[in-house]
Amino acid sequence: MSIFSRKNNAYEKQKKIIEAFRIREKRAIWASATIVSAKQESISEAGLSWRIIRLILRVKPPEGKLYTASAVWKVEQTQISLLQPGKEFSIKIDIQDPQVIFPNMTGAEYIPEY
Repeated sequence: MSIFSRKNNAYEKQKKIIEAFRIREKRAIWASATIVSAKQESISEAGLSWRIIRLILRVKPPEGKLYTASAVWKVEQTQISLLQPGKEFSIKIDIQDPQVIFPNMTGAEYIPEY
């Protein structure tokens, strides 16, 4: 197997994972969360400045107890000011796994297995 075939297979596998999470995101339930901590790293994609944000969140589901979850999101640089410790905002909780937290903001997306 050539290096190009392996890279293409890895790309196709990652693409399928992302597509599966997009479907899960559509079925997720609305909730709110408060940011406990946020760490970021820079990336560039298609000429745009993005940040990978690793968040620790205090999640408040519509029913049930508060819990802590971590999330990794890709966020446009212009949205970073919205993701500061202490800020509360709406999110979506995956119904299959409540530790999977999807962003509810323009310019942000969930990153599986990063």
